[in-house]
Amino acid sequence: MWKFSPILVEAPASRNQSHGTTPVFYDSRRNPYHLPQSHISSHQTVSTGPAQLSSPLTQCFWTFFWLAIMLFIAIPIGLISCQLYVLLSPISAFITCFAKVTDFLLRLSHMPLGCAQNMVNAKPLCSL
Repeated sequence: MWKFSPILVEAPASRNQSHGTTPVFYDSRRNPYHLPQSHISSHQTVSTGPAQLSSPLTQCFWTFFWLAIMLFIAIPIGLISCQLYVLLSPISAFITCFAKVTDFLLRLSHMPLGCAQNMVNAKPLCSL
């Protein structure tokens, strides 16, 4: 089992590396492994509006706000609407007026997804 997991060892400084470059790691077979470069710096903040940046504390608040909304409101509503959608969708095949009801239940079942996306982006509930 240990043969399949790569063992990364940092290259010594004598391997022709200049200071300020990305360190090269080697796997268990001594093949170079370059870490993927991130396009976004870790010091940038998430933008909440056009040309508006918020503080990390505000982002943390909105993240936990959307987490609470997702856990206590969106997931229970999503689960109930999914069950009703599964039960009522066969009826909408031959009664066309049920199609609007099943479409609404399907949109409600996507409520946890919207909360999770807002949580990841630290999106505020209302923009001032």
